[in-house]
Amino acid sequence: LVGGSLNSGTVTIPHDGLPYVVTSTITVNSGVTTTITLTLQPGVTLKFAATTGLAVGIAGTSWPGVLLAQGTAAAPITFTTSSATPTPGAWNGLNFSSGPTAATLCDYCVIEYGGGDSNDANLRLAASTPTITHSTIRFSDGRGITTISSAPLLEDNAITDNASYGLYLGSGSSSDRPIVQGNTFSAN
Repeated sequence: LVGGSLNSGTVTIPHDGLPYVVTSTITVNSGVTTTITLTLQPGVTLKFAATTGLAVGIAGTSWPGVLLAQGTAAAPITFTTSSATPTPGAWNGLNFSSGPTAATLCDYCVIEYGGGDSNDANLRLAASTPTITHSTIRFSDGRGITTISSAPLLEDNAITDNASYGLYLGSGSSSDRPIVQGNTFSAN
């Protein structure tokens, strides 16, 4: 799956039983003022090459983007490395920056082996308000989740085995107040 910018309407990635290998960064909305949505069906696995990731929105803009990744307990959505020998930091991770709306949802997802760039986290939230529930966030070479001026709902997640903090509340987090409840943190 070649990445690139999604700049119109809604794009759905179906579950067809095989993993998708992402060879360049996918950016959900890199230049329009209308909302762009990327929907992943339950059971989808995205395997990212080194130095790639998934970016929703662009820092410092008002380009709204939405990621709808609603898996199930039996068919989670997986974001991982394409490396045959997975190691923490093998890909960049998920980056929600400025544009993601409150409609962004990661439910029953596995986010692992990310943090390979300067974001240093599996999941980086900057000026965004996504909902992250029932998910596993593990094996980052840095933080599991980083928030900067964000107010996400983080509920009922397992945040484990990250090299640094499981959850890092960065600048602006005192005023934006993330909601963090029912999560399990271990071996971070």
